[in-house]
Amino acid sequence: MRTDYYDWPKIVAVKSNEDLKQILKNKEYEPVDKVNSAIIELKKRNILDADFPLLENSEKQIKKYDSVGGWLLLLCFSLLIGTPIRTLYNLSLPSIESLGILSDNPSLKSFLVVDGVLAVVIMILSIRAGIALWTNKPKAVKTTKNYLLVLLSYSVIAAFLPFIFDFSSAYNDGLVLLGAEGFIKSTIYVGIWYWYLCDSKRVQYTYFIQQDNKKPEECSLDYEKV
Repeated sequence: MRTDYYDWPKIVAVKSNEDLKQILKNKEYEPVDKVNSAIIELKKRNILDADFPLLENSEKQIKKYDSVGGWLLLLCFSLLIGTPIRTLYNLSLPSIESLGILSDNPSLKSFLVVDGVLAVVIMILSIRAGIALWTNKPKAVKTTKNYLLVLLSYSVIAAFLPFIFDFSSAYNDGLVLLGAEGFIKSTIYVGIWYWYLCDSKRVQYTYFIQQDNKKPEECSLDYEKV
């Protein structure tokens, strides 16, 4: 019976912890990809330790997905190049357009400084996450997910910053609108890529199966957390 057509990660994701443990107990009679998907899912749920080894997997499937390519490559490009370029461009706009009014608007100057510092921090975290994914660092996926959550938090803070500083209505309305627009864009961006990191088969094979792949006889439930 052919089993390579089944999307095991999605199938095991809806199973209970007991069902997943049963798959591991019956690993000798289950498809290798199904067992490995169950192990990865149990790791995500913190039922198994992160160093719990996987079964030896299909070389064909590993070679197909165990590299940075496709949508994963696009994510790396976004983190390493897209975000820094966008951040530096956005930071340059106030410095050019606002030079003549900053002296008369100390609140605006304070706002730009605070927002600029936060933007630079986000840019640094973006580059860090991109390097981790590109070089296949340990916990690269976790690092990137954390970055995405920080980015979403930053968008919320940036949306409320205009209410903290004392602006005239002319500035305040425009900044509130920009903050709301940035929050919507960030929410969409974070939602798409966070879902991708959780659901992508390439991500699983590149950062989990490839790193943890061991011989079948080395696998046991002794690593299971109590």
